[in-house]
Amino acid sequence: MLEEIINSLEENITSSLTATNLNNIFNHLAAITKPSLICGVGGSNVVSNFLEKILNQKNNIIVQNISVEDFFLKNISSYHNLILVSYSGQNHGIKSLTNSNLNTYLLTNRKTKISNETLLNYTITNHHKSFISLDDTIIPLSILLCYYLNTYKLNFKIPKLDNLSLTPFTNLNIIYDESSKTCATFLETTFIESGTSSVTLHTKYSLCHGRTNIISNQDSLVIYLNTQNTELDQLLISELHLISSNFLLLETKEKDLIIADYILVLKSLSLLSYLNKTYNYEFVNVKYNKIVPTIYNYKGELI
Repeated sequence: MLEEIINSLEENITSSLTATNLNNIFNHLAAITKPSLICGVGGSNVVSNFLEKILNQKNNIIVQNISVEDFFLKNISSYHNLILVSYSGQNHGIKSLTNSNLNTYLLTNRKTKISNETLLNYTITNHHKSFISLDDTIIPLSILLCYYLNTYKLNFKIPKLDNLSLTPFTNLNIIYDESSKTCATFLETTFIESGTSSVTLHTKYSLCHGRTNIISNQDSLVIYLNTQNTELDQLLISELHLISSNFLLLETKEKDLIIADYILVLKSLSLLSYLNKTYNYEFVNVKYNKIVPTIYNYKGELI
């Protein structure tokens, strides 16, 4: 099933871009010129992370991706806009924010408003039922990349990862920086929510301050996300090989760092496919524990 979803993604992206009123989304996003907050939960946090980067670069504004809880606990008086990201628009946490005093937008697949927010509706033409919904993440990412590039079409192929030789793991260490933050968030969310492994995120420079100890003391997979191949990247890659034999370098030579992050997310799909076929790691028909439905359907107070 996972292979079917991944193999259909390129066509699904193309048809969904065609079916979506991209001008509506582009025009509203372009009009956002003041400090803004963005919020998405679960897989939608991957999308909100990417949108944060795009609005910062393209719109040249102060923007912060925050959690639902942080929205209620932080001083947000300096912000003018709130952009909510949710595929279904049914998430309790997201719905609870639609009545804020900020100018609110909702990037979603739903057709109707929740409250008085501005609806940024998109269409997914071939939606697959899956616990880890790749459609719900990759297609809105693609729409946002179109906004960034001022285009209505994308021509990216899902890259293949050749000659992979990884061993099973229950701990995953992801090493990233701002240029690969969306991919790191995608990997963390995917492996945590599927119950495949525990995940620790490390920014690159933080490894210079003792965090490699946890890597050397674990039977884990290390994924290093590389977009710029700096002097620090070269040092860390060389040294990490000395303490971890289960090491995967995901990299791209793309110079535009927004596009680079998107490419790394696509490359990650090939990693999921490899793990599914080689070790039966499950990302579609996940057998979740008995408390998942109760917590997922929580509708009470959030603070």
